[in-house]
Amino acid sequence: MAEEKSPIGANTNRLPQSILQWPQDRSRIILLQRMGILLGVLFLATRLIASLVTQGLEIAPGAVIGGDYLAFYSASDLVLQGRALDAYDQAAFDAALQSHLASDNLGLLWQYPPVLFFLIAPLALLPYKLSYWLWMVATAAILALALRRLTREVQPQLGDSNLTLWVLMASPIIVGVFVNGQISLLTTALLITAAYRPKTHWVLAGVCAGLLTIKPQLGVIIPFAYLAVGAWRTFGVAALVAITIHGLSAVVIGAESLPAFLSALDRIQTQVATGGADTPP
Repeated sequence: MAEEKSPIGANTNRLPQSILQWPQDRSRIILLQRMGILLGVLFLATRLIASLVTQGLEIAPGAVIGGDYLAFYSASDLVLQGRALDAYDQAAFDAALQSHLASDNLGLLWQYPPVLFFLIAPLALLPYKLSYWLWMVATAAILALALRRLTREVQPQLGDSNLTLWVLMASPIIVGVFVNGQISLLTTALLITAAYRPKTHWVLAGVCAGLLTIKPQLGVIIPFAYLAVGAWRTFGVAALVAITIHGLSAVVIGAESLPAFLSALDRIQTQVATGGADTPP
């Protein structure tokens, strides 16, 4: 009895050989990569031009230029006014947001530990649009440095490390984070560096892991990974850095900053769990 061909095999046999050979053609893969880079760059360029020609901060109804960046900018404004802890007060923070853009659809809350006030403090010294683009370019550059370290050291024989880096930086995920003004480019750079060879590059990895506690859900998990692989020195450096920066923030901003942060987290968690009206869908 003749062996019956599967539908998948039958369909594959009908495909033109040129299509089957496409993934194996290195020149075509490079062409696709370069097209992807071009699309990412062009998309960001159009966003830059659109933000510059737009009057005010609303690029479309209910859409803020920079998205989440308005929260960082408003928190920076409060810090410069000597009212940092007002960021944890829902009404006061919403008033700070509204002072930059009057809208009922912002849905932004402040849920970062007090130590982040040190990082975002200078942002409101510049006009919003300039501050936003400088912040995103700076954090993207930090991520590029972290990725470059990987692309140069991990299987360099696979191809051009510079092209690989550009493909990563122009990927839809990174472009999306860029457009939405999030802090994820910075925290990703810290996470990559903290996780890469922590036993041999223990000082650098430990410092980055300690700094990663600016976003606690990321910073807390890394030390357990260090303990699992026996990276004791790295664990010690991470703990020292985290204790130092958070202790310094308590001294500078005030001991009441930590209870204010925890209270805000509890309120946000309750709203998210119960479908509160003050949290975005």
